[in-house]
Amino acid sequence: MNLSAAAHVVALALSVSAQAAVPGADVLGTLISRHFDSNSDSTIDTGEWHGGMKASFADMDADSNGSLSAADIDGLQDSLKSEAGEIGAAVGGALIKEIVFSLDGDGDKLVSEKEFAEGGEAMFKKLDANNDGQASKEELADLPTRLLN
Repeated sequence: MNLSAAAHVVALALSVSAQAAVPGADVLGTLISRHFDSNSDSTIDTGEWHGGMKASFADMDADSNGSLSAADIDGLQDSLKSEAGEIGAAVGGALIKEIVFSLDGDGDKLVSEKEFAEGGEAMFKKLDANNDGQASKEELADLPTRLLN
């Protein structure tokens, strides 16, 4: 399991009232940008987003059973530590888990590939604050605030 999976997932939904109240949101935005921005233009367009989401699901589904469980997400910790340090991994892992499980539409404590894809589509629309078809690093840093508000 690698960090790109963690970064891809980070793009989902967290219920908070303000970015300032979410420690690590800027780190999360940086990780997403680093792993989704395939052409290094400092923005993520819809194609990059869809590709990143698909790759992240595959990377995170450690047991290849077609759904994400808490154990799959917990398995990201070592990868996160190598890139974000101990504290960054703890904060990032908690945010990722919250974001991923916000997509569990049927309440079975698993996130199917379909739930993940549909949630990812809705998430990109929320992230793209200025509706230009791209998510900037600034918009990504505001991820936790935007997604469940």
